[in-house]
Amino acid sequence: ANFMLKAYIAAVIGGWGRLHGAALGALMIGVFETAVATMRSGLAQWRARGSRLGLSYFLCLYAEALAAAGAREEGRAAVAEASRFAEETGERFWLPELHRVRGSLHQAGAAADAGQAEASFQAALALAGSQGARALQLRAAISLHLLAESQGRAAQTLPLLTEACAGLEAGKGTADRRAAERLLGV
Repeated sequence: ANFMLKAYIAAVIGGWGRLHGAALGALMIGVFETAVATMRSGLAQWRARGSRLGLSYFLCLYAEALAAAGAREEGRAAVAEASRFAEETGERFWLPELHRVRGSLHQAGAAADAGQAEASFQAALALAGSQGARALQLRAAISLHLLAESQGRAAQTLPLLTEACAGLEAGKGTADRRAAERLLGV
């Protein structure tokens, strides 16, 4: 039984990893569809076993994959489900990232809503700060800064990004820290 739970977790995280590998390298035909299908299957099996621990985290990864695959409405539904689950169970460790992914989903597509995206990024930033989740705080600050930059308001978010980057001393060398440093011109 324990082996099967690990297999379901591996399916979700493995699908997300394949998606990120495709995003970082050359996009291969079918990678997004395969990654999303793998994650969907892993989540279904996870639920079928009655497992709930970590569901908000797995749904957030799934939402991010759906967004990358262009399935934004399904991604929004996954974020909404994850948020409800987090509130119902108190599993709030990944809630800042759920807000950030929600913001990314609001930012993308034909029905983009920059105001909703910004509100979600601000909520992610505040919640991550209150939790002491410095890595998630940096991710939220990067997303907020990129949104502001796209609107010609980058100077407004530079202090937030600088503060979040400085608060993640242990994260030097991570992809998020390197991205923040590039944005800051460091």
